[in-house]
This record gives sequence, structure tokens and C-alpha cells, in this order.
Amino acid sequence: MIDARLGPQSAAAEPDPPRTRQSIDVYDISLAGDDPAALIRLLVMLRRRRCAVLEIQFQARDLHRPGHLTLCVQPSIGATHTVATWLAAHVDVLDVRKR
Repeated sequence: MIDARLGPQSAAAEPDPPRTRQSIDVYDISLAGDDPAALIRLLVMLRRRRCAVLEIQFQARDLHRPGHLTLCVQPSIGATHTVATWLAAHVDVLDVRKR
């Protein structure tokens, strides 16, 4: 819809479609490096792909292990099998394991 006063509306402003299938997946993710923005970048990527992040557990990197993230995600419809691939391809991720 175009409003002459506002101009064209962005597709990003549209609400998420209702979720009819309630699949929930849990991912264990090892993070590369110690960039504090890595967590934000992962969450933004999932949000842009219309996935709902339901729970997050984060452990910062220390001398003996990389940073670790556990995500509980409700994928968008049709994306159930691609979330692990999206996460694994991210520059801040070393390893992804689905529970």
C-alpha cells in the first residue's frame, strides 16, 4: 500500500505471518573469536529470516573454550530444515549442533 504522505511502505514493516506449525528446535553453537557483537549478529540474522528466538543461554569465551550459545528457535514456516545451515554459514560460528 502506498500513502502519498508516507511513501512506499517497507516489506520489513509487515508483521510476521501467523505460525501454524509449532516446531521448536534447540541449537548448541560454538562461537569463533571474542567479538561481543557476534550474539547480536546471529539474532538479527534469525529475525530477518522471520524465526522466533524463544530462549538464549550464552557463555562467554574463556582460556579453555570458545564462547558457547544455546538457542531455542521456532523457525518460520518452510525454514525448519535450513536454520542449522544458516547458523553454520555465519562468520562468527565455529560449530552448530541440533539437539
